Amino acid sequence: MSSSQPQEESREYYREATIKMAVMIFKRGVFESRRKNKSFFRPKIRINIKEAQTMPWPRTVTEKLLEELFDSTASRFLAVLEALSDSNRRILQTGPVFTDEVEVRDVVSELFMAGKELLIMSNTGADGILDFPKARLLELIIKRKNLISVNAAVKFIKLAFMYEEWSLFESAAGQLIDFLQRQDEPESKKAEKDLLLLVAIEPLINVKRNKGLIFPFDNYKEGQVYVKKIAVHDTCVKSYGYSEDIFRLATTLYSCVCDSPQWIYLLWQINEIIHCYKMEDIDVVMVAEVTLRLSEILESLGNPRRKFKKFLDVSLRKGTSEILGAPKGTIDILPIIKKKPEEQLFLAYELLDRAIGGINLSCMLTALPNGSSVVDHCYATHTHCIDGDMCKPVTPNNFIMDLHLELIQAQHRVSVMLLDQLQG
Repeated sequence: MSSSQPQEESREYYREATIKMAVMIFKRGVFESRRKNKSFFRPKIRINIKEAQTMPWPRTVTEKLLEELFDSTASRFLAVLEALSDSNRRILQTGPVFTDEVEVRDVVSELFMAGKELLIMSNTGADGILDFPKARLLELIIKRKNLISVNAAVKFIKLAFMYEEWSLFESAAGQLIDFLQRQDEPESKKAEKDLLLLVAIEPLINVKRNKGLIFPFDNYKEGQVYVKKIAVHDTCVKSYGYSEDIFRLATTLYSCVCDSPQWIYLLWQINEIIHCYKMEDIDVVMVAEVTLRLSEILESLGNPRRKFKKFLDVSLRKGTSEILGAPKGTIDILPIIKKKPEEQLFLAYELLDRAIGGINLSCMLTALPNGSSVVDHCYATHTHCIDGDMCKPVTPNNFIMDLHLELIQAQHRVSVMLLDQLQG
């Protein structure tokens, strides 16, 4: 019994290494075999992508190569993911593959065809809806399972977004969001938010409402919306000149970030970045806003009498790792939580003092000969609708002055609380 276990582990390691080597060979071979070679004539093997999607598997040269090299759906799907992945691009850098070679573009389309078909064949239930096991893709590969993990499916759909296969992205993202909403793991919640944000961003990128070459899932109805609709008043759209899609994206972003302690984590990270630069090189309005929000949090944490303190303290002590969907213990608790109440209040005082100094410097650098500030005009000018049609700019207010006063009031309030605690 003792000797059989090491042998089984050795077989698993060997299979994992073999599959990874086969994936590397596939990633190179699937493209290189189709590139033009000027030294000799090679007949074209292009196919009609739309017609091929109605044929049975394997339909293309790419799918036949997957069949030859791999023995399970899980390993074939890994090969598709690796072949489509590009370390030089981020998800929001959308567009087709960066090449003029038509053959390479055909391979990318065939890979998306294969990935979609593998998802349908392995993870579609009797009701036609996608379902996923709890195991990770590597575990399924080692066990030769004809199943695909939800993490791998999410990565595939993000790649469809990046390559602008919009029909595939919209139809699959909706089903994945439905599945992820029923899960409780932090990793699933993070993936759900990622997809919700991409669904909200898509109308702003895909302005011409293109569909892409890959067909959507069969049970998808065009026009389905998976991001919550928000009511946007017509006057609001007219006043600011933005479409409903932008307001919907803003609402989705707010719900994904501000409804959880992740908002505090992001504020802290932005604050850390701000203090790596000279104050005159940074947008002083952003500095003031971030400082005010962060000082409010520190004020709540440093005041034991506040009812909000207990809830906030417990929420943050769950750890940043749980917030971001990473395994527990991989990321330390935020530094502001480790401090004593007096230290939290003193930190708030210091942050406010630095922001006040930044505004003083900004006003001095941007003051006009008449004493007014360029920044006030830049940030405070807005429009006011007259008779519903015409827009007329109103007189700019002293926006920076108001922020300056708010920072001074907050600093005074924090200093009083700090003195009370030190004297008590």
